[in-house]
Amino acid sequence: MRRTILPIFAMLLLAACSSNGGGSGYGGTGTSYTDAHFLKDDPTVIELKVRDPLPVTQVVLIDPTGAKTEAYDIERDRQTYRSGGGPRPNVGVGVFGGSSGRIGTGVGIGFPIFSGQSGATNTVVDSTAKVKISNPVLYRSTWQNWKLRAELDDGRTKRTIEMVPPKPL
Repeated sequence: MRRTILPIFAMLLLAACSSNGGGSGYGGTGTSYTDAHFLKDDPTVIELKVRDPLPVTQVVLIDPTGAKTEAYDIERDRQTYRSGGGPRPNVGVGVFGGSSGRIGTGVGIGFPIFSGQSGATNTVVDSTAKVKISNPVLYRSTWQNWKLRAELDDGRTKRTIEMVPPKPL
């Protein structure tokens, strides 16, 4: 009896360990990405791309004197990703052996019994803003003293991202 239970227990353990967790296919929650660069056809326009759960509502370029230039264009694209419908049964295959020289194989099937996941969704907004530099001559000599500020807001949560703008071309 004991020899029969041990292989079954080992297979069930192997099957439980083979679960992938059922996480989000889009890099997890809270993923944020920013990229600021110049447009290829106009070296006086900075394009800021932000990927975040919150949409960008305002982008401002601030020069060293404190003068602000607002973005003339902000586009938003909302993406919703759904997980694969929660945990599923899985199958594990294993080989085991002991000191007596016997080798055995087995197949284990795991069924999620107490799982809290139920097809979670993850919403991400890709925002793209364009800001025209008001004084390109001043920007070339003092670009490291300028600030690029993006405000993100969905009506409930508000956050600000501030960064140094890109190096002049």
